[in-house]
Amino acid sequence: MRSILAIFAVVTSFHFAYSVIPPVHWTIYKNCDNPNRRDAIETAINTAKDRSAKAAAALRATPMDSRVEAVSKMLLGEDDWQNKVNTVVELYERLADLVGPAGKRSEGDFTNTPEWSGFAQSDTHWRNFVVMCGPDFSFGDKNDETFRPDGVFDNVRFEGIRKTAGIYEMYQDVNAARSNPAKTYEVFAETRAEESKGVDGAPSGVWRRRFPETIVLHPLFLSDIEAHNYKLLTDQRLAKAADPTAWRVFKSWFKTRLTSRQNRGTPVDSLFGLDGTLHHEIFHLSVFGNLLDQPDHDHAYGWSAQVANKRSDNPENLAFLAMCIWMVVEKGATVDAKGRVKMSS
Repeated sequence: MRSILAIFAVVTSFHFAYSVIPPVHWTIYKNCDNPNRRDAIETAINTAKDRSAKAAAALRATPMDSRVEAVSKMLLGEDDWQNKVNTVVELYERLADLVGPAGKRSEGDFTNTPEWSGFAQSDTHWRNFVVMCGPDFSFGDKNDETFRPDGVFDNVRFEGIRKTAGIYEMYQDVNAARSNPAKTYEVFAETRAEESKGVDGAPSGVWRRRFPETIVLHPLFLSDIEAHNYKLLTDQRLAKAADPTAWRVFKSWFKTRLTSRQNRGTPVDSLFGLDGTLHHEIFHLSVFGNLLDQPDHDHAYGWSAQVANKRSDNPENLAFLAMCIWMVVEKGATVDAKGRVKMSS
């Protein structure tokens, strides 16, 4: 779970061995019915792929760029550094090979296409994922086996949902059209219990293997960042973050708006938009590490926490590291331990 203003993602995930896996396909669900929103999601995931590819190549390079080495040691630590690098490179290379969005067409319901529905005929469909703009529920009698335990059924994950679950809270927010600037919306990574997985990490029930994983974005968050080009990293945003006065300005502004748990008060945090968020969420998925937010929910998010914790198993850190290496390789920009961005002169 990671905190970010009004976003919510649900990821169904399973452990899976890293060897010999087929391509992972992704697509966009029908409730992302705004064409600009679909384009932003596609851009964000393509950006995550590009950052992953550039980061993997830079970390494998011999000799390694000193700036790449410096930021990798800042975020991964020097202890067992090479083994940590090898682990994250493997994940980056796998993410760089993502295929999608499958079934893309102008109408926007990419899941209702022969290309996507064809994957459901395979027992490997659980490795694929759908990006959604809010949940899709059906409701019924909680005594009915389909709607157990609380009368709520997830139409994409194909299972009953408890009303105490975070995704149900998202449904309530959206249903009430309630946007509360003072409220922190959470991103949950939901994984199946270990006993529901087979030896290869796939769901032990064969029928379960024909349902994809999901990343569910909070519609109220998407509405909030829509006017800001979904806070995707652009040259303009990078230049603003690199302004010499940015560190003081961002620190003051974030301090008045965010809780200490969110810990996002540096210029580089401002560059972590929809692209960084989706990059983070992908690492919760089964074939991309099945990683949990580390070390705990209060200290997993934001730049300062990554520098302090140096976790190679934290999705947030992997997304930040790839972004920073991409900035070095593509823009000649570096980030220091305080989150200050500097462009090469």
